[in-house]
Amino acid sequence: MRSYWMAGMLAVAFAFGARAQKPADATVASSLTWIGGHFETSTEITRVLDDAGIQDHYTTTTQTNSMTFQGCTVTLVISQKLLHVAKDGTTDNNYSGTLSAKFDLSNLVRGKIHVTSRDQESCYPLDLIKDADKPAPDCPDLKGVTAAPQLVTLLLPAVAPIATTDSVWGSSTYTSLQIRFATLDLANRQADAWRAAVLACGGK
Repeated sequence: MRSYWMAGMLAVAFAFGARAQKPADATVASSLTWIGGHFETSTEITRVLDDAGIQDHYTTTTQTNSMTFQGCTVTLVISQKLLHVAKDGTTDNNYSGTLSAKFDLSNLVRGKIHVTSRDQESCYPLDLIKDADKPAPDCPDLKGVTAAPQLVTLLLPAVAPIATTDSVWGSSTYTSLQIRFATLDLANRQADAWRAAVLACGGK
């Protein structure tokens, strides 16, 4: 009788555990499925100006993202297409490539996931070493523009550094992953979805 009672209690406990697990699993899957289907393509322009404030060269970086997951383990792939335009007009895309990161959602810090924005177009002095402490110059194309285009970034801070593989630069680690968006609204909705998935996977 005792063995039957123990077996019955284990069956009840197992069934209860299975029922309790399903909502969390469903939350993770639904959140990550939504995230994977709602990325945006973003573009960033970086201009390098000479001492006279005239453009010497510039790069245009177009970023697209994709994601796969299995349970609470996520593989994020960030693809960057970089177009460099030299002063004489010649172009190259030598540094185009992908950055891949595989991590567990419980490693993300839910309370620190946030969105930040800045100008889509950035300008830097030609001599970066000499002018390291000098404020960045105004971008010529942005002078007189009342509402400059914004580049929106979702930051995903991690508890332990996340190992990444860059097809151009090799392996590295990051304490925070960055995903770029073209609109603030979608970036904020993505942040909420990431927080829900992290919480369901036991993240703090």
